[in-house]
Amino acid sequence: MIVMIGIAGSGKSVQAAALSNKLGIPVISVGDIIRKRVTGEYRLKMLAGEVMPSFIAIPLIEEAVAELKRADNFILEGFARSKTQAQWILDWSKSHPDVITTVFHLHASMDIVRERLLQRGRADDNEESIHKRFKVMYSDIIDDIVLILKQEPIQYFDINAELPIERVTEEMLTHL
Repeated sequence: MIVMIGIAGSGKSVQAAALSNKLGIPVISVGDIIRKRVTGEYRLKMLAGEVMPSFIAIPLIEEAVAELKRADNFILEGFARSKTQAQWILDWSKSHPDVITTVFHLHASMDIVRERLLQRGRADDNEESIHKRFKVMYSDIIDDIVLILKQEPIQYFDINAELPIERVTEEMLTHL
């Protein structure tokens, strides 16, 4: 399992697609799943920049993993966004000891990701929700998530996502 974490706009989706093409493995995009399947109050909260609660996100991920033909061969993009979700990744890795779980943490400055998000033009990419995602995802929780994901048996790599797309992809492939 390859896990892609990072602030919105750091290039997780682009890099997940690039790795998927190079390696021939599927991508489970948490954001795409949530945008397609979650409605009502929680959808509105997501569009406002809030993190989806684990009691909603984890079952959606487990369902998507179960639908794959080989659970050891996929890219999980945009997950974990809480300590509970990070612990799920660690637990999954421990229950699949024959599979190497690799986490790529894509780093980019707030100015770069703000610019990327505003150009992307999705409904949840506006100044208010971007500011909230920066605060919620990075200021409040990312250090705790990283501490969990740096545990054995997980391989963890920090990636400079401000480099050109091809160089970022090459760096990740080198680590794999």
